Amino acid sequence: MNAVFTINGKAYADVPPLHVKKGDKVLVTMNNVGSSDHPMHLHGHFFQILSKAGKPLTGAPLMKDTLNVKPGETYVVAFAADNPGDWMFHCHDLHHAAAGMVSEVKYGGINRLCLIRPSAISRNSHTKQKLPE
Repeated sequence: MNAVFTINGKAYADVPPLHVKKGDKVLVTMNNVGSSDHPMHLHGHFFQILSKAGKPLTGAPLMKDTLNVKPGETYVVAFAADNPGDWMFHCHDLHHAAAGMVSEVKYGGINRLCLIRPSAISRNSHTKQKLPE
């Protein structure tokens, strides 16, 4: 039987994305109820670790883009939504990611479709192919 790794009981593509707006301060709780380590990685951002096992971290702020969450561990992290786009948030053990442990951070208010009209493409005199008007 193939293993399935989940986020909130769901495997990708059924994991709802985390919808954010530019300027949001986002809190995420990572709780590993499984038996494997999960190095959770957020693309496009750094997060600050606020607490481990319910206890606030002390000292200098700890900023990361990947945090290894061991079995039984719970972390609360926060990040600033300051890099608009669509970003993966997944287990960096790629076998786990391939088995469903993938989510996304999606910014609202951005245009995700980009169409290029052929007339907007500069023509290169060395190009033998004629572009349509």
